[in-house]
Amino acid sequence: MKKKIISCLAMFVTLLAVVSCNDHDYDLDKLVPDAYHKISYIKEYGTHNLHLFTTQTEYTDSLILIKAGSDPSASVNLKMDVLDQVAVDSVYNQLLGTNYKVLPANCYSFANGQDVSFASGQEGQYFPVTFNPTAIYKLAQQDADAQYVLSLQLNTVGKDSVNSDMNRALYVVDVKSPVLGFGATEIQATMIYKSLDVKIPLVINNTDRNTDDITLALDNAGQAKAVADYNNLHGTSYKLLPSSSYSFSNLGIGKGFIRDTATLVVNRANLENDETYILPLKIGSSSMGEKMQNDSVYSYAIVSVPLYATAVVPVSQCKVVFCNNDNAIGGSSDNAGIGAIFDQNPNSFWHTGWQLSQFTGSDDYYYGYNDHHAFKCWRNADKTIFVVDLQKARNVIGVQELQRSPNNRDAKDAKIYVTADNEFKFTPVKNGGNIADYSTVGLNSWTHLMDVQFAQTAGWQVFNAPSSVMENGGVKGRFMKVHFQSSWRGQNLSVAEFRIVELLAVNGNAVK
Repeated sequence: MKKKIISCLAMFVTLLAVVSCNDHDYDLDKLVPDAYHKISYIKEYGTHNLHLFTTQTEYTDSLILIKAGSDPSASVNLKMDVLDQVAVDSVYNQLLGTNYKVLPANCYSFANGQDVSFASGQEGQYFPVTFNPTAIYKLAQQDADAQYVLSLQLNTVGKDSVNSDMNRALYVVDVKSPVLGFGATEIQATMIYKSLDVKIPLVINNTDRNTDDITLALDNAGQAKAVADYNNLHGTSYKLLPSSSYSFSNLGIGKGFIRDTATLVVNRANLENDETYILPLKIGSSSMGEKMQNDSVYSYAIVSVPLYATAVVPVSQCKVVFCNNDNAIGGSSDNAGIGAIFDQNPNSFWHTGWQLSQFTGSDDYYYGYNDHHAFKCWRNADKTIFVVDLQKARNVIGVQELQRSPNNRDAKDAKIYVTADNEFKFTPVKNGGNIADYSTVGLNSWTHLMDVQFAQTAGWQVFNAPSSVMENGGVKGRFMKVHFQSSWRGQNLSVAEFRIVELLAVNGNAVK
């Protein structure tokens, strides 16, 4: 037993001696190789796609550099190298099939140089890279097929280590120049009065913001040729708008906007009636200089100058107040009703009452119906009338009609009247009226506007009053009566859409 105790004690003393004599062999720098004491890398290693604009004076992107490893108290010295074309070809182009070209030194800069130092205890820092978009854009214009890059590689200095899998950053830089131009290829306008303001849309493409008040000047040098080219292409014979007949206001784009509107002010004095003029529009220069490009494609302002300026009365202003033959009043089909002629739907239509009882002379007025004066029987085509309220007195000069499509295009001819009375006059029999008026509607003072004959054809048909009526300013009135005379198909009538045209001005002078 004594021998066992002595033996154990001897072993303990021997072990203690070994530890006491060799503890420096187990320091950190002995256990961990030097290469792992300080390991640095680029946090956002890999490819960075930058989309820049020439309006940017410069653009700075910052990489985050990290110092890691087993000894955070150590200082580190590194360098951010720029790979040359040979290296980029080897590392990227030959392997990936890309066409990267290295940016020259005037296209970028480093705020703090290329040397990188980490102080003791410092674990990360920014490495800012600043690009010159205008210089890069000019370079790219010389070789549209190339992609320009800045390839960076974080390298060691001395014994300091870098993670070779995370030490490269590749900037692929695309620079676009915002392009100043017009927001429409054609802007069409009709000159009604002596002066006309035409709104001309302006736009900056290839950007999402504008930090400047931009003024523009037009390129007028090639206008005559541009007009000839337009006419040849479109088969037109438009005339160049004389420079003495127009001016611009607000020809520019305001700060904070990428879309704006200029105003083309046209004066009628030197223009001919019933001619169409065209003004080719192309920006020649701007206050932005090289920071923005100018669209080289023409836009066109097209101004027609009619002797008689007309307009279609909006359907919202047209209300039927009388219809004495309508299948919607009791019919089970073809029952969209007379209101369908103003619903802007060519597939719906008004049809006379082919499913209703024939009018025999007794009172068929639909009492209690509040939408308009309506009737319960059908009448012959030549007794069919509808009346439209235009909401106010207008100088009426024509109508437009769209036949039902495709087969039953029934309406044939009609007489059209207008009254200047302030109210529509009609009284049903029970209220003291005369049943003969159901088929004449003659209580108002009606003035004959014109006779029309509708063709059995698709598409809109346009009818204008005689020139003598046009010269006198049309027929002024609030209510229009359409009295049909015959049908292309028995006694049936149908109409898909109907419009009323008013005269606004003659030779630029408003019609009173």
